[in-house]
Amino acid sequence: YVTLGEYDFHHTRDCFRGNCAHKPVEMEVLFVKKHPLYRTKNFVSHDVCLVRLLSNVQFTDYIQPICLPSTLETDEKNLYNKTMTIAGWGTMENHPQTVLPHVLQELDVVVKPSGVCDSIELDWESQICAAGTGPAKSPCPGDSGGPLMYYNT
Repeated sequence: YVTLGEYDFHHTRDCFRGNCAHKPVEMEVLFVKKHPLYRTKNFVSHDVCLVRLLSNVQFTDYIQPICLPSTLETDEKNLYNKTMTIAGWGTMENHPQTVLPHVLQELDVVVKPSGVCDSIELDWESQICAAGTGPAKSPCPGDSGGPLMYYNT
């Protein structure tokens, strides 16, 4: 199963500023297709997959689709200095005893030329170099494979 419409794992109903979401929806998975180049040896690469659900999703104010980018939108040069948002439930500190957050975490990042990230040992042909907008702001362990999003009007 996958859970849709969940924001806070510790509360039955997710409420924000007096507005409460409908109960999260559990959907049965038909299949999961990993990226053919996915690997975890030495470092994570191509950590993305497609999930096919058994039935159609009923969209609500709290459950919405997100568009996949076009080829033009994934050209790294077209993304430089664009502010994007990452989201995840990864650990908030780099310690093994750290408890996972119960609320979905978000962080604004700015896309940089891959040369800025050359000191980090990754396959930059399959990654986007992005940095947090403030000190000590970065994705956390467990956020890998999560969304990198921007609002395109």
